[in-house]
Amino acid sequence: MHSLSDGIHYTSLKNGSLVVYDYKNGDSIGTLINGSKLISEGMEKPIKLRSFSTNDTENLFLIPTKTENIYRHSSKSEFYIWDKNSQKLSPLSTGKQRLADFSPKQNKVAFVRDNNIFIKDLETGTETQITADGKKKSK
Repeated sequence: MHSLSDGIHYTSLKNGSLVVYDYKNGDSIGTLINGSKLISEGMEKPIKLRSFSTNDTENLFLIPTKTENIYRHSSKSEFYIWDKNSQKLSPLSTGKQRLADFSPKQNKVAFVRDNNIFIKDLETGTETQITADGKKKSK
């Protein structure tokens, strides 16, 4: 269950889709993300929607897939971005990422890959590596 910013609706996953409900009466008022449309270019089947995060305006969604646990409370995933307005799904980057999150202006996503920090500009599609000294912690 995820509360929407309007304060009167919430979402819940149902049959692979993200459905919007009214807090007042609990009735479904529509579908925010239709799971069958979560197909990126070159894919044959839709990705599975199990969790997500959204930007402040709730028009862009970060959807993790193929999640792999690293330690007790950390994991890495292949993240996709769902654009509600264009109804398009696109990969955030190549490989698996960690800690993906929208920037305060909502036009970029920061994430960690291979222990280095990257920023993806959502308007241009440009990915910039911020650090290059990430090392795997030895046991």
